[in-house]
Amino acid sequence: MLFYTRKSLPVLINHLLRNSFNVGLFITVALLSTANAVDDSTSYAIKIDQLVEVLLKEKNISPNSHVNDDVFVRRIYLDVIGRIPTINEVKVFRNDMEMDKRSKLIDRLIGTSAYVSHTFNYWADVLRATSRMRQVSGANYLDFIKTSIRENKPYDQFVTEMLTATGPAYKHGNGATGYLLRDSGMPLDNLANTMQTFLGTSMVCAQCHDHPFDQWTQKDFYKLSAFNAGTVTNLGRKNGKEQGKLVREFRKEAKSDPKLYRASKNVFETLNAGVFKSGTGLIRLPHDYYNDDDELKPFHLLKAQVPFGPKVELDYPQKNKNVNTKITEQDVKRKRMPVPGKPIGSRDEFAQWVTSPENPMFAKTIVNRMWEQVIGVPLVGPVTDISQMSDGVNAELTKELVNIMKELKYDLQAFYKILYKTATYQRAVTETISTSDIKYYFQGPVLKRLSAEQMWDSLIALAVEKPEGTLKLTSIGPKSFLYDKLVKLSPEELIEFTKNAAEGGRGYTKKLIKDANMMSMSMQSDGDSMMATTEKTAEQKEFEKLRSVMNRNYKKIQKLKKSGDKDASAKLRRENAKKRKLITSSMRANNAVFKNDNNRNYYRASEMNSPAQSDHFLRRFGQSSRQQIDDASTESSVPQVLTLMNGKVEDFLISNQASYINRQLNNCKSTDELIEMAFLGFLCRRPTEVESTIFRDSFLQDAEQARKDIIWVLANSHEFMFKR
Repeated sequence: MLFYTRKSLPVLINHLLRNSFNVGLFITVALLSTANAVDDSTSYAIKIDQLVEVLLKEKNISPNSHVNDDVFVRRIYLDVIGRIPTINEVKVFRNDMEMDKRSKLIDRLIGTSAYVSHTFNYWADVLRATSRMRQVSGANYLDFIKTSIRENKPYDQFVTEMLTATGPAYKHGNGATGYLLRDSGMPLDNLANTMQTFLGTSMVCAQCHDHPFDQWTQKDFYKLSAFNAGTVTNLGRKNGKEQGKLVREFRKEAKSDPKLYRASKNVFETLNAGVFKSGTGLIRLPHDYYNDDDELKPFHLLKAQVPFGPKVELDYPQKNKNVNTKITEQDVKRKRMPVPGKPIGSRDEFAQWVTSPENPMFAKTIVNRMWEQVIGVPLVGPVTDISQMSDGVNAELTKELVNIMKELKYDLQAFYKILYKTATYQRAVTETISTSDIKYYFQGPVLKRLSAEQMWDSLIALAVEKPEGTLKLTSIGPKSFLYDKLVKLSPEELIEFTKNAAEGGRGYTKKLIKDANMMSMSMQSDGDSMMATTEKTAEQKEFEKLRSVMNRNYKKIQKLKKSGDKDASAKLRRENAKKRKLITSSMRANNAVFKNDNNRNYYRASEMNSPAQSDHFLRRFGQSSRQQIDDASTESSVPQVLTLMNGKVEDFLISNQASYINRQLNNCKSTDELIEMAFLGFLCRRPTEVESTIFRDSFLQDAEQARKDIIWVLANSHEFMFKR
């Protein structure tokens, strides 16, 4: 072993683990002892593979075979950045002769703008993040999620910021308020979602009654809810004390004038929407509470208490400690009573408990989520309902992964790198999973259909040369810029601004939004292809000049016709005809590269509304409705088949001669080269001899139709739609 360099040692270790199931543990331990020669992600990956393979050996199960580079490069691009690699990216990887090129590719992809885009799609589903949240825009919330991913914010910090967010919704940098505003007016639902999302604990049933199949009681649920009690999620409808009596009176008067009322509503909702107060730690049982085994009655006052993990002691002020818990007849008639007590920061205490290293469910839940995302099956159980007592089929592996997550201090990018560098991940997929009563021991990843976002973004990668061209560095909503303007105004100036907005009507509002959008676009970065628009090529500029001259000539022709000057009119028409011919020939010569790749039609999934419209490609292929946690689907349907057969494949790739795949096929000098290029573009591999023969024969019969057919067939193939 001493003859191997530090650079090649990790490769040797992975090679041995991938290609020999019976590698002795002694050798693995010996290699691990040379810690300074192995980077952290590789050494962690070795430990994980070791624990997986030891159990496989005990169960007399062979691990799946190791995948070749063609399968790996397609898989890793789909998993890390959410799309298939472009033809050029496949070629670059193939031509790389470095032994550790897989590890380097993983390191290079994680953290890119495309990684942010793909990871955002996943968390938007988990967090039910929407572009519109009842009366409030969700733009800032979506931007908060993207920014947190881009900055690689530690997961415990990411969660804490959402649970403790306070202040105006449209204030720059305060997008975390969207987590509570998403469920405004439904604090109990939000608490149930929090427990499922971050602690893998389902207490939904206990919101209304004792859980029929678990230990949770309704009293447990309300004690936990007390941490968030007293929090105000204001959608901006209220007048807001900070604007004073003058503004409140103005808003009352504005109700009699429809135009003024609309303007007033827009202005003051922008100012007042947000999350306020830090939690009282006190809550009352519901009016219909009943439990045979409990002496407590409806409306009984409860103090905050956690159901498991480290205890939390709140420091109640003396006034709160002596709150009268007696219930009067009038209280019963009201059914809902205001909870006494002042904010004491109980939400902060709750967030600390959720993310505490001593909380047995926090690290375990995120590890379970990420393992399921990478390998295809959960480590412990369903991501929103796992047992505190269970560590899954491989308890030692679960404990090791939890320890790794804590050692990494919840660095999710570093954790992804470890999982992707394991031999377990780089094995062939298990194509069929046994019934749920038979355990799966992770002999390889599980075959999965591409998500709706992966399907869409992969089509984009075939349609345009730079798939990341439309990714933005920031997507802060226009109302944040409006908020910045309004928050600086005095009450008198606010009233004057509102009156001007009412007089200007929609045009005034549109101008504000346009100005805000221009400011937003000016904040875009030109790094890592994160531009809202791209710089025009020389061909594009030349075409635009020619078109501009043609348009001016056309206007002159119309005037000359009216004046009766036929000779001058005919001369200009001939000039325009020459320019039109020049543009057409240039388009053909340049394979139509003038086409704007950043057309709105080619926006990546992460840059569209969340979720997309109900009839959009994304929704048809199972994009989450954002109504429930992890609501996305990969189930097949008839509309999906029709969409691929007659929809975007035709629009994006076949009839669009400017598409990236068509431009690549145009450069092919032979039929065999064209067939291979098509397979490389869609499936990232060369065709088999049988496949080549079939398509070669079709080209002999009708080359033009065969070219359309090969694109259509590959785009509709199961191999394209599944991640192998």
